[in-house]
Amino acid sequence: MEELERVLISAVQTKARKGTVSPETLAKRWNIGIETARKTIEKTTQFAVRDFTNVTGSRRFKPIHHQLKYRRLDVEMHCDTLEGQSVSLLGNRHAAVYCTPIYWIAVDPIKEKSDAHKNLDMLFCSVGVPRVIIPDDAAELTQGEFKRKADRAQALIHPIEAYTPNANIAEDGIRELKRAYRRAMAATNAPACLWDLCLVHTALIRRHTVSLIRELQGEVPTTRMTGETGDISFLCEFGWYKLVWFSTPQHATESMENKRLGRYCGPSLNHGDAMSAWILTDKGRFVHRTSVFPIKEEEWSSDGFKEWVAEFETRLRERLKDGYNLLEPDQEDDEKVETPTHEPYEPIDPNDKPAMPELAEADNIQHEAFD
Repeated sequence: MEELERVLISAVQTKARKGTVSPETLAKRWNIGIETARKTIEKTTQFAVRDFTNVTGSRRFKPIHHQLKYRRLDVEMHCDTLEGQSVSLLGNRHAAVYCTPIYWIAVDPIKEKSDAHKNLDMLFCSVGVPRVIIPDDAAELTQGEFKRKADRAQALIHPIEAYTPNANIAEDGIRELKRAYRRAMAATNAPACLWDLCLVHTALIRRHTVSLIRELQGEVPTTRMTGETGDISFLCEFGWYKLVWFSTPQHATESMENKRLGRYCGPSLNHGDAMSAWILTDKGRFVHRTSVFPIKEEEWSSDGFKEWVAEFETRLRERLKDGYNLLEPDQEDDEKVETPTHEPYEPIDPNDKPAMPELAEADNIQHEAFD
């Protein structure tokens, strides 16, 4: 009986899994001190160390290196799915949303809710693997392929309690994201079928913008998430759904390029180089181009250019048909939101001297008032 109790106690106290390199072994292999090896193991991980105890070399190893392919993030990442009001031009009906406590947010459009797992590998590759993923109790976020991919990357899944949606930070992120993207769609009269690209563009702006959240410490969410200074080169050159010029070959057999008119729909992250963008043509199709140019002021004032823009919109409306309709209004859009105003910048003339305040005569000052 006593022997059985000793075995149970030993099993409870065992913390290291099979294949974990001990401090003594690491000290011998690296030719370092045991104390240094012990501190090194405390500050590092061994996610893919293999166990050679019963290995004979007759069979191949099962791949377990998936954990080493991605950056590890010590953060809780909440996730949820939202449903679009219509089918987008790209055929998407839903979008998966990922949000952290520092309000870093990402959006991945998907055709069906069951496709939520398809962009999980891309999230791990481009951003990193969070310590824990916190979804609601939806099956597409807790079971099946989604869970298999999370387990393979050793990301824990901790669903929130049922009927407690307020516990999911992604709900707050989705609410604020919807407000921002609806304002962008309304301000530019963008067709409703572009809702998915506008959501992605809005999320990119939010995670590259400084806010007053204390945890950010004056940094943008991307910098706090990855530890690398966020770069906005790919995002700050054009506004959402703005008219732009883009270069495209005039004919397939000619090397001569032709400048055409299009609508900017955000950076194209998975096509072309880092500065590639989504461009909507008058044919209602997307192209991915790096050679995108702004329209100059003198072009806007030209009558010929205005006619060209009107023809562009007419052809686009005919191509998109019902998809050209504007986004349906929402009650949240009517809420008044205070936006910060900035004073216009006025350059300072170095020759101008600041006016000195007029000082009162000493005889006119009532000294008793300052006694």
